[in-house]
Amino acid sequence: EAWTGFSILTVVYIYSHYFFASCSAHMVSMYTAFLSVAMSIGVKPLGAALQLGYASNIMGSLTHYASGAAPVLFGKGYVSLGEWWRVGFIVSV
Repeated sequence: EAWTGFSILTVVYIYSHYFFASCSAHMVSMYTAFLSVAMSIGVKPLGAALQLGYASNIMGSLTHYASGAAPVLFGKGYVSLGEWWRVGFIVSV
C-alpha cells in the first residue's frame, strides 16, 4: 500500500520538473519534502531516498533546459525540440 502511494509520488516528482529551470532548483525545493511524505506513508527511508535519487537523474533528460549540458546540445542543433521531448518522455517511462 505504501509503495503504491510512493509510486504516484515519484511520478509527480519526475514530471513536476517541467516547471523548473534546472535540476538543482528542483531537487533543492522538492527532494526533502517528497522524502518526508514518503516516510510518513510508510516507505523505508533508504528505499525512498534511492528511488528519489534515481528519479532526480532521469529528469535531467526530460527537456532541452533540464540539465547543464542540455541547452548546449539543443542550441547547437544536435537534437530538435520535438525529438528531445519525445525521447525524454520515453526514457522517463
